[in-house]
Amino acid sequence: MPETTQPPSPRGHLPLPAAPYYLDLLQPLAASSAAARANFNRYADAAQGDADTISEGVRDTLRALMQVCDSMRLERLPVTPLETAARRQLDRHAASHSAEALSALTGALRSLVVSEEEGRPLFDPRSDASEQVQPVSVALDLARQVLSRSPEVRRGDHAGVVVHATLLDHQLRMLVAAVEAQRGNPAGGEG
Repeated sequence: MPETTQPPSPRGHLPLPAAPYYLDLLQPLAASSAAARANFNRYADAAQGDADTISEGVRDTLRALMQVCDSMRLERLPVTPLETAARRQLDRHAASHSAEALSALTGALRSLVVSEEEGRPLFDPRSDASEQVQPVSVALDLARQVLSRSPEVRRGDHAGVVVHATLLDHQLRMLVAAVEAQRGNPAGGEG
């Protein structure tokens, strides 16, 4: 297996992104998508930050975009037009550390993640069901927390609306499971 160390960066420049990973190290698409969503949250306002923050955002967004693209290849073919466009952004901005690059890479990453999630059901009992049932008071508190975030979600932010709807669905299911368990029906009722 080839070396994965990076050549030394020129003096005064930020270190290069980590070396590409290999096929045996790829994450499943769900894990790559979750990491991409964390990347969105971490660098939401980075374009207005200082040069170091922007460079860090570009570097991490490049990694996240590469990981999502490669995870998509691992799980399915053919290559989609969105993935082709995302890979073009990778090539175009691989050496850039500007706010423009961060914005372009984030947009490409967000498009890939949202398009991938559009084909999935909001709830899949085979993969999303949880065997752990919380007490009603805990489930109710968590549901209230999710509901309290509703005013922060903007209708024009498709990805934000999808994430919020998914959180609401999940928390409602957890609350129903808690109430059903309290009633003595741990299976969760009629479904």
